[in-house]
Amino acid sequence: AEALDIDAAVLQDAKERLQELEEKARKKAEAETALAAATGEDDLMTLKAAIENAAVSEVDSQVLHDAQERLQMLEEKAWKKVEAEAALMDATGDEDLEALEHAIADAETAQVDEDQLNVARDRLQALRELKQKRLQMEEALAAAVGQGDCAALAMAIEQATNAGV
Repeated sequence: AEALDIDAAVLQDAKERLQELEEKARKKAEAETALAAATGEDDLMTLKAAIENAAVSEVDSQVLHDAQERLQMLEEKAWKKVEAEAALMDATGDEDLEALEHAIADAETAQVDEDQLNVARDRLQALRELKQKRLQMEEALAAAVGQGDCAALAMAIEQATNAGV
């Protein structure tokens, strides 16, 4: 620098600028790596943080856009799971066999927790058994009415009442 007669202040400014550019490039590369890793995972919070860091680090706009699309997809998936869990809980507490079957199918698709699904499946089985029992009691009542036997009819009514028909 002295041989070329370059001003020391200009040289110092150039060195500092070079360091700034190298630091910026390093941060950008780190942000790109973190963004790529986060985009491949299912962790919403990590991906959000990586997107924010990538935006500040001026990562390529297409890479950033792809990550934002992935984030949106993950948010939609999470929302569907929450909705499926709520519907499953509601249907599990109800007596509607078809609604529970539908809620279980939706919950399976949304990858709801297996423990919640098992509770709902147990409830579904219990409802199916109750439905079958009711059908049997109704058939027994109809048969007793058809026979015209008072004792058989009284016994069928009592059994149906005890069974909750």
